[in-house]
Parts: sequence; structure tokens; C-alpha cells
Amino acid sequence: IMTVDYEVLVIGAGAAGIGASLTLTALGIEHAVIEASDRVGGRAWTDQTTLGTPFDLGASFIHAVDQGNPWADIALTFGHRVFADTRERTSLDAAGVIDPAGAKNYLAMREAAFAKVQGHLARTETPMAADLGLTGPWSGPAAKAVGPWLAGTDNDQLDAADWYGCHSGEDWLLPGGYGRLVETTAAGIKAQLNTPIRKITVTGDHVIAESATGKRTARQVILTASIGVLQAELINFEPQLPARALAALDRLAMGNLTKVGLELQAFEPPFDRHQYLQIDEASPTLPLYFLRPANSPSIMAFLGGSAVAELSKLGADAVIDAAIEPLAARLGQHTVERLFGRRLATNWDTQPWIRGSYSNGLPGCGNARARLREPWHERLVYAGEANAPDGWQATVAGAYLAGRNAALSIAARK
Repeated sequence: IMTVDYEVLVIGAGAAGIGASLTLTALGIEHAVIEASDRVGGRAWTDQTTLGTPFDLGASFIHAVDQGNPWADIALTFGHRVFADTRERTSLDAAGVIDPAGAKNYLAMREAAFAKVQGHLARTETPMAADLGLTGPWSGPAAKAVGPWLAGTDNDQLDAADWYGCHSGEDWLLPGGYGRLVETTAAGIKAQLNTPIRKITVTGDHVIAESATGKRTARQVILTASIGVLQAELINFEPQLPARALAALDRLAMGNLTKVGLELQAFEPPFDRHQYLQIDEASPTLPLYFLRPANSPSIMAFLGGSAVAELSKLGADAVIDAAIEPLAARLGQHTVERLFGRRLATNWDTQPWIRGSYSNGLPGCGNARARLREPWHERLVYAGEANAPDGWQATVAGAYLAGRNAALSIAARK
């Protein structure tokens, strides 16, 4: 019988890997964690310096706190400050005048858009129409509130049931950063960084994980790589993954929710408090503006969809310009130059060991996520936001819960 290096090897130190490792530790199961990149946290990543204030490059919200999101309790346990999202909204008209009525009209049209999505629930083999059939004022932003701003992809690339099935409820923000919370939670995990796994070989009694620095053997492996990495075939498998897993991967895709961060240098209306700012415009790259999130001195602009993906190929400056231009058109270039200082833009597609923001179900994806929850092999279990428990897909909570469940499934077989 071959001597193995570890009882369990956890591949990946994002939220799923952290959930798996903490659960294995609690169960007294010896294991190791290896991570391809130079940090822990995965798609929860707080930039502490660029804007002079914490800014979440990835996940920003502890979603559905009232429905059991584990990160809410973790945040309170570690003493992190939390801020309940008030969801207050305002808007600017074409002349740059604050128009609260515009935000109300937008919300009414957004509800109409969501109702259109709900109408597609029984027809998941049919793509949602790109414009959802909406017309009139605020129809453009309302349509973007479905795919581009929430999923990072176009509406006609989404499965209605998968999109509509996500938990919604009270959301919290973390003034110190969600990524910082995840990093704090992982402080006791001694992950081996800069160790991308290129091949996984499953045998009768052990698993071999190969990297540029050598081979590691384990009785069991919990794999938490993103589906973007798996679809790019950056990891080779021997034997090949089961057909059900490959079919499931074909029915999911990574979105790329892009964020632009702007340092705010003056707190004047409407940039004086935590609220969302809407603009009625038909631009394919129109952002949703989040002003002073958790009362920070910054603006977070959300952009997504194929037009933004193409723009991102030109570099961060092009995306930043696209985020600022609608404000400059209404307030004047001089005003935005005075208001906004340092800037940044994200592009998760360019993160080599992530390749996107989070997973979306393609039209007709059916039970793809459930199929990914099935063991890929007696000794290889997958865990991530893509196969999270129902309702938690595409979230940090979902990744954590998937990792925890993978560890529990291994313990149950011992």
C-alpha cells in the first residue's frame, strides 16, 4: 500500500477551500491546502490601498443575511463592522439635476423586468430575450438589472430558473471589506501558495496531484477550482471526468461582473451618502452607480455584459472612462475631475486561476449544479460556488457551504 502525503488534500484557498479546511480541522481530519495564486480568498479580495479606502474587487455583499448566510455570523464572531444596505436610490436627469422620481420609475420598470424573467421559469429551454420586451423610459437600465449588473452577462445567456432561484433578502456590507473578512477567517490555515495543480490522477487507493514543484498524494481530494479554470482545461484529469460532470460544465458559464472604483474627494449631493444612483440611458455599457458604499469615500460602479467584456480588452482606462462618461455628460467634465480622484477597474477574466467573476446557468442548464454536487470519483469531490446548495449559487456563502459539505461527505465515508 502506497504511503500518502495527506489524508485529504484541498486544492484552492478561496471560500470553498476555507470552508472545507475549517470543517476538516473541526472534525480532526489531517489535511493540507494548496493554492495556485499568491493569496487566499479567491474572488473575495479587498484592495486596501489604491483608493485610500478598502474596496472590494470581488464580492461586496453578505447576501440574504436573514436566510442563514454563514458569513454573517463569522463577521460578528471576528468583530468586523457590518453595515446593512439601505437600498436607497436616486437619479440624475439629462441636465444633471437630482430626480428622486426617476429612481422610483426605474424600480417600477425593474419589477416589470423581473416579472418577465419569472414568466420564463417554465420555459428554461428558451433564452430570456435580450431586452425582455421592455419599452419606454427606464427600460434600458431595468433590462441591465437582470443580467449585466447582477450576473455580469447578457440576459439571453441566462437560464431563468437558475437566475431567479438565488436567495434574496437583507444584505450587509463590510466597511473593512468582505475580502478582508475571508482573509481573516483563513488566518489559521497554512495554505501553500503559488502552487497551481496541472494534473490530477485518481487511482484505486489514492490521488496524485501534480504541480511544477512536484507530486502530492492524498487519500481524498477536495477540488475547488473555478469552473472557468476547468472549462479552460488548465487541469488535466486521469481518468477523464465523468460524463455527467462534463455535461454539467457545458451548461454553465462564467460571467464577468466588472467594477470601477472611484475615490470621492467631495461629499456633495447626490454623492453625500450611501445610495444607488440611476441614469436612464440606452448605452450598452451603462453602469449602476453605488455611491459611498457603507459610507466610504468612494463610488463603486457595476458594469457587465458582452459590450463591457469587449471594452475590457482595451484595458482598465477604457472601462473607467465608460463608467465616468455618463456622469460627465450630465455634470460636466470639470465637475467629475474635481469630485473623483484615484481610480481602478477590475477584470476577473484576466485572473489566470479564476477566469471570471462567478458562474451562471446557460439557458436550459436544468440540474447542472446538482450534477456537479455528485462525487466525481470515490476519492475526488468538487466544491465551489458553481455547485453550492440551492439558492446560494454564485455567492461566497455558497462556496463556503459547498466546501463544508464536501468535507462532511468525506468524513461520512471514513
